[in-house]
Amino acid sequence: MNFIVSSEFDNLEATKPFLKMLFPKQSHLMLALLVLTVIAFGCKRNEDPILSRIFSESIIESNIVYYKSDSLELKLDVWRPIKRLGEPPWLGNKGKTTPVILNIHGGKWIYGDKVDDTFDMMHYMDRGWAVVNINYRYSNVAPLPMPILDCRRALNWIYQNADKYGFNTDKIIVSGASSGGHYALMTGLMNAKDDSEVLNVSFPYDLKVMAIINWYGMYDMGRVDKWDGTVLDWENEDFLHTLIGSPNNAQHILNITSPKNFIDESDPPIISIHGTSDPIVPYSQSENLHKHLGKMGIKNELVPIQDGKHHDFSPTELSMAYQKIFEFLDSIEK
Repeated sequence: MNFIVSSEFDNLEATKPFLKMLFPKQSHLMLALLVLTVIAFGCKRNEDPILSRIFSESIIESNIVYYKSDSLELKLDVWRPIKRLGEPPWLGNKGKTTPVILNIHGGKWIYGDKVDDTFDMMHYMDRGWAVVNINYRYSNVAPLPMPILDCRRALNWIYQNADKYGFNTDKIIVSGASSGGHYALMTGLMNAKDDSEVLNVSFPYDLKVMAIINWYGMYDMGRVDKWDGTVLDWENEDFLHTLIGSPNNAQHILNITSPKNFIDESDPPIISIHGTSDPIVPYSQSENLHKHLGKMGIKNELVPIQDGKHHDFSPTELSMAYQKIFEFLDSIEK
């Protein structure tokens, strides 16, 4: 089989729709990596070899178990920068700790997989950062707030394994889109007291993050400002039952899983990206989040995608969003 790599694939954002067409959401990660490898080494020398750079300077360890009990096994993938030695032991650490992205995939709280976000994570790997990309229990298996507990467990795993993987625990950024954005907000906003009171658990570390990247996630689970026949219909008892278990306890669960109820002056900076015409998660959710953050004096930024809907952004819009994200994160580190 011959692979032809044209100039339109030199831009990572332009490449993603083609690759996702080839490999649907549930395809194995290594198949996607095979195509990316072909593209990486097919790039012309005088063009930005973003994928070649990622593959020559990074390594992936997939399906690491980050939490296990008698009936539960939760897994994650780790992408991290390495130095190729050219002789045994072949691979070595870069010699310094790196920022790490804790990524939480979306999927209406009831589907999706960590492999779905593989291409998006390359933006961070290209900067030499580590990525921890996780799976968690779906709410139809473990109703809210249990998936949030899984995300906090993944954050705890990063702290536990910082020395092994070279993670800088002062520079952990949690990111997610849609329902993953909601979980990212909860993961970054909760503290030890919240763990105890909401999740009935305690961790050996003070689980903090440097920043939160929220891609059109829910801020207020108990308030949706428009319906348009979308999935966020809390008046639909079947959906509510799937999401939180017993509808009899609905208001309480929605309250303890709403990021708005966990914001205080000690919270990390937050940047949100949201389409102004999103029919699934109303743009007002992010607007209200950032008004709240502003009143609390928390560093924040809202990046509107004009007329954007739910995860339908163009390559140009995505490139702009990532530029805003990195400018925001760089401003925190200074």
